[in-house]
Amino acid sequence: KRPFLLVARYNEKFAGFILVGLTFHRLKPSGHIFYLMVDEKYRRSGLASNLLDSIVVVFRACKCPDCFLEVKADNSGAISLYEKVGFVKKQGVNCVYKDNSPGYIMEKTLV
Repeated sequence: KRPFLLVARYNEKFAGFILVGLTFHRLKPSGHIFYLMVDEKYRRSGLASNLLDSIVVVFRACKCPDCFLEVKADNSGAISLYEKVGFVKKQGVNCVYKDNSPGYIMEKTLV
């Protein structure tokens, strides 16, 4: 139930992290990806995909049938990454960030 942080290192240097947690809907857990960050030096290296793949293993171990995240609508690089690893935009559901910028909710089925 508590947030979980997975840190990526490259050659003993901080390279990125993913912050996740579990939410419950109808007594079933869903994985929630709160934040994914990869240092600019390590972008396009596969590190973000590896972090996402690793956290999916954790979600499956927690018996989550799915996981989801929010992404800003203008973040085409992130949207492309998420689609590449199997996330899809949830139809008819959007989100709005604190700065009033539009976003999408994307989800991935794990079972």
